[in-house]
Amino acid sequence: MNTEYDRLIPDAAKLLGRYGIEAGFVIPTPTAMDKSIMDATWPLREYFARTGFHDFRSQPKGTAAKRLRPLKFVEPSGLVDSKVSLYRPETKDGDPRIWIYGLTAHAAAGDLIALLVNEGCLYAVNCSRHKLVAMFEDLSSFLGRLAARLDTNAPAASELLKKLRGIGALGFVPSQRPGDTGIGFTLEALLGIAANSSRSPDYRGIELKAGRMGIRTRAASSRHVTLFAKTPAWDQSPFSARAALETYGYRDPKTNRLQLFCSVDAAQANSLGFLLEPRSETDQLVNRNINRVGGGEDVFLWLMDSVRQAFSQKHRETFWIGARAKTISGLEHFHFVEARHTRNPPLSSFERLLASGKICVDLTMSEKGERAVRDHGYLFRIYGSSFDELFPEVAVHPLA
Repeated sequence: MNTEYDRLIPDAAKLLGRYGIEAGFVIPTPTAMDKSIMDATWPLREYFARTGFHDFRSQPKGTAAKRLRPLKFVEPSGLVDSKVSLYRPETKDGDPRIWIYGLTAHAAAGDLIALLVNEGCLYAVNCSRHKLVAMFEDLSSFLGRLAARLDTNAPAASELLKKLRGIGALGFVPSQRPGDTGIGFTLEALLGIAANSSRSPDYRGIELKAGRMGIRTRAASSRHVTLFAKTPAWDQSPFSARAALETYGYRDPKTNRLQLFCSVDAAQANSLGFLLEPRSETDQLVNRNINRVGGGEDVFLWLMDSVRQAFSQKHRETFWIGARAKTISGLEHFHFVEARHTRNPPLSSFERLLASGKICVDLTMSEKGERAVRDHGYLFRIYGSSFDELFPEVAVHPLA
């Protein structure tokens, strides 16, 4: 991802996500406008494939295999018919390319173009030129009709919110477990949710995330937030868990335990040489190490379909609960004061943030006996500054 790409997209992605709309994005450069060609980035390719619009993976190289599909420009005055070309050149390893016919009449170099798939057709919206909020609020417009489809009725959410407000009215309550996990354990106990190791959402399909917050800090807005845990596909990985630990692990100076604790993202290699690499051709997310051998080597991988499924199932609907904490008579107490409600986070945003390094994976591996490996989950986490981009709010509810 380039700097311009990262700078322009977040606000548009938040707005679209607020209306439950997924999109891919392109920003044509002056060269792209001149040559009538743009790169189809990994997040855009995944969005096209997932929606059934176009799969670059199965497309042969060369102009003979170029595909032309219908496209409509979304203008305040209505829709303008056009088309889009999708192809892979013979050169440069067949890097996927895209071009929108008539783009120069609807955009300038540097404009942010959102591409929306709806009922088999692609729609192009110039986010830099048009006032999107006004277009969403006009129920006679294309965007207005799309937004109106979003169903915000959620009986389980109303029931949960009523219970949370009752908990908030209790004021400070003692933690029912010491340490960092005490806040989530205490909230679930107050809600009557039995402790378990299930990766399913916590309350009637709704995920609960509780965290400590300062007086002026909104719940989950400025932290490194865990999204879900997902074990790599060891049967398809070059290294087993034990081999990865023995090859790349280090000894804890206090316990002499062999361990591997670090965060890995796709923006740059960490101090141990690990780098995440999304691969469109195989639909995999690869944890690669660039230090040990020339050119680097693949260590282990995830199948992207399983990663998408884990994210979608875990966070279809989430309440992010903020609590103030203080110690009373040597015991931590919590006052649950805020709930942020999010729904249907866009997979396209998840993929884009993963590719840009704003979502990372935490490795928590250590030896257990002579051959086994203990881990606390391969944790997919998002940096707090990008939280709102991934999780558009339905509402923020004060609990006290």
